[in-house]
Amino acid sequence: MNALLKQDRVLRLEKPAGLVVEVSKGEVWLTQERDPRDYFLRAGDWLRIDRPDTVVISAVASDTWIALSPLDSRPGRVVLDAVPA
Repeated sequence: MNALLKQDRVLRLEKPAGLVVEVSKGEVWLTQERDPRDYFLRAGDWLRIDRPDTVVISAVASDTWIALSPLDSRPGRVVLDAVPA
């Protein structure tokens, strides 16, 4: 699923384990309940969500395009977690 996330808007994902969040345009701030780390992802970055706790994603500086896809729909891709900001 591709989605436009308007600047300063928030997307809340319930039980997101197994999803990959990929930014194709813009920048997002991503945080997950019970995770002390926050992530800042820019165009070309992606993050695998490996826990069921709620995730909140916010567009930072401009309207942002993100893709949400199940991990198993990405054949041949090596899975790495993003580096925390």
